[in-house]
Amino acid sequence: MKTRKEALSKIKETLQEITGHKIEGVHWRILQRAIEERKNQKGYDSIQSYAKRLNKDEIEWLLERLLVKETYFFRERPHFEILKYNVLPEIRRGDLPGAIWSAGCSTGEEAYSIAFVVAGAPGIRIYGTDISKRAIEMAKEGLYRRDSLRLLNPDEISRYFIKEGEYFRVKEHFRKMVHFEVFNLLEVPVGFERNGPFGAIFLRNVLMYFSPEARERVLDKVLSLLAPGGYLFLSVTETVGFLSNRLELVIDRDTVYFRKSLVEEKVERKEPLMVTSSELSLKADRRGRSLFSYEELVEKLTEGELEELEEELTDYIEKDPFQPELHFIQSLVLEELGDYRGALLSLRRCLYLDPNFALGYWQRGRIYEILGDKLRALSEYRKAEKLLDESDTVLYRLTWFNPYYIKAFLRRKLEELQEAQPVHHG
Repeated sequence: MKTRKEALSKIKETLQEITGHKIEGVHWRILQRAIEERKNQKGYDSIQSYAKRLNKDEIEWLLERLLVKETYFFRERPHFEILKYNVLPEIRRGDLPGAIWSAGCSTGEEAYSIAFVVAGAPGIRIYGTDISKRAIEMAKEGLYRRDSLRLLNPDEISRYFIKEGEYFRVKEHFRKMVHFEVFNLLEVPVGFERNGPFGAIFLRNVLMYFSPEARERVLDKVLSLLAPGGYLFLSVTETVGFLSNRLELVIDRDTVYFRKSLVEEKVERKEPLMVTSSELSLKADRRGRSLFSYEELVEKLTEGELEELEEELTDYIEKDPFQPELHFIQSLVLEELGDYRGALLSLRRCLYLDPNFALGYWQRGRIYEILGDKLRALSEYRKAEKLLDESDTVLYRLTWFNPYYIKAFLRRKLEELQEAQPVHHG
């Protein structure tokens, strides 16, 4: 480690190996600032000298600066509505075990939000875990600034907290409902595994920090601890396509979550879609279904074979719900059938699975325009244009769409809708 850059890279590699986290962008900048701060605290004359003496205590100190995330109570509140109205009744009926796990709980807001929802239900056990010792200590303390309560109304605040000066402490009986523990999701202790299987696992805003390889390891472990039929809650920006043979994607109460298959299947990676210059085909399934091309599906659409095509798409999606192209084509069919609400729902699935799917925004803009919502249509068209300017990948994946037509359509629509917007004079 002759240079400062080499020393920083070595420290970064060490932390990535321990945590499985990809340290890039803003997190890399945070880590560099933390290293510089610690070097000065310890009196080292260079980053190189500090890196040579990197030990367990120093690694833990750096991890604490890197991993404690800002969060708040009832973040993504619709998930807690699913917990209350879907998960809890199933636990009460005995259809699911009463253990609930907040994995990567940070300073505890998510775990306590779960406790607020399920309080009073018998047999519920809540576990909150995080790699950060400092975060777990704060969670056990249960003391928060008002900013963490930003989504709560006054009645909820008085129901769940006791005010202590400028802070708010979670009431004792809620704190006693949650068992907190420190460990790395890459190395879940056997002792903790015995708390499962879990009826619901919250793994939100966690996977984004892991490298692809570490992400698969974490998800494999989490899925092994989730009960058949159990609920998996991820952030709306995260997905789990490679485990599509073990999970069902559900959209309910204006949110997205997953359910584990009731029948345990052999863990295997789904065959990827195979791209050629002329078509995008899906491998035959185990029963010998012949290859199909997306072009053939759209050809049926243009020929008006809507009912047959809708049944075929439903069959394909049931077998593999993690292909955004299939949901996109389904939206085209539903639009033709006049089911605009269903088409928007299909597009929500499509864009959840691939937020950069430009044609999804194009199609959503068309539907909003049909429904007379020109402001939202304009917003969707702008998103589609921006993504198509950055990359034509989607158009090459779906080869029947002419890129020149799509771009010309978007330019024309943007001009029309922008001209139609009222002018506000200050």
